[in-house]
Amino acid sequence: HSHKAHDHSHGHTHDAIGIDSFVYAARRPFAPARLQELLRALPADVTAAISDGKTDHSALNPTARALATIVRSKGFLWLASSHDAAYYWSHAGNHFAAELMGRWWATLPEDRYPEDMRASILSDFDGEDGDRRQEIVFIGVGAVAQQAAITEALDACLLTDDEMAAYRAADDDARPELFPSDLRVRA
Repeated sequence: HSHKAHDHSHGHTHDAIGIDSFVYAARRPFAPARLQELLRALPADVTAAISDGKTDHSALNPTARALATIVRSKGFLWLASSHDAAYYWSHAGNHFAAELMGRWWATLPEDRYPEDMRASILSDFDGEDGDRRQEIVFIGVGAVAQQAAITEALDACLLTDDEMAAYRAADDDARPELFPSDLRVRA
């Protein structure tokens, strides 16, 4: 399911219970080490996703306060450690996982796309990176009120212009060394 038409300003509200949502979208990979630091602030037990086991949920910095409103987040994840691998971000309650979904469609020849899905697949393409993207839905009590803070924190995890140039110049075998991380991804 694509949220291509959505941008940072999109939100859904369920007034009766105070739960609302927004979609974070970006067309640049996350630096895994910076993302790992952000994940420490999620209101979740991220020890399964972060190998060194450091989880400090008592921090009350603005990012931690903003993320404390989130009860569920899910979506597509692009890490700078691979140009081919598509990951799924799944966070619910006290559980977080980043799982390998497979390859981005852009890594495959078009004749391998299922015919009945071709239009939908191609609708997710944008520029030279094809369907690679960050597309994560955040759901929580007052999530939209925290959207700017969460978006700023996630944007800070994206590759900088200089890092993006290094990413583009490297082959996939070199990317894990360029962008190291202890982030554990389940295959």
